[in-house]
Amino acid sequence: MKSLKQTSRSRESNQSWSCPAPLQLCAFALNSAVKFCAIVFLLLALTVTGCTTKSAARQRERAAFYEGQTRAFQEQLAAPRPVTAAPSNVVTILGPVKCPAMIWSPDMTLIKTIVAAEYIPAGDPSQIIVTRAGQQIPVSPAALLNGEDLPLLPGDVVELR
Repeated sequence: MKSLKQTSRSRESNQSWSCPAPLQLCAFALNSAVKFCAIVFLLLALTVTGCTTKSAARQRERAAFYEGQTRAFQEQLAAPRPVTAAPSNVVTILGPVKCPAMIWSPDMTLIKTIVAAEYIPAGDPSQIIVTRAGQQIPVSPAALLNGEDLPLLPGDVVELR
């Protein structure tokens, strides 16, 4: 005859440790719901945050900054400027220069004025307009480079574009 210990051991080996059927169904549903929520959360987090490196973000910021600076500078150049009456002994220079007003002297010419005003951009201006007594006088930059110069008078306004 089998002993009581052997009988209980044989029962343990024949039985698997499992939950009753309703509890197994609940555990399966709960496990599936948790997995589904985790997947949805992960997808949502990736969608909201995006996959961008810091260097790529900085590069886009720099590009946007320079684009804004360039656009603002171009708008400033394109904006019509009212020509105001300057004091009689001053020549006004409009455009990218360090010194926008110069005291007139009898030997003042357009070339000397542009050099003294310290034109900022590396290249030559594409257009030069001298306004004298309300009249606009266009001056070719190429003509200036060829030595043709224009004497300036008190109150002249030189616009460099």
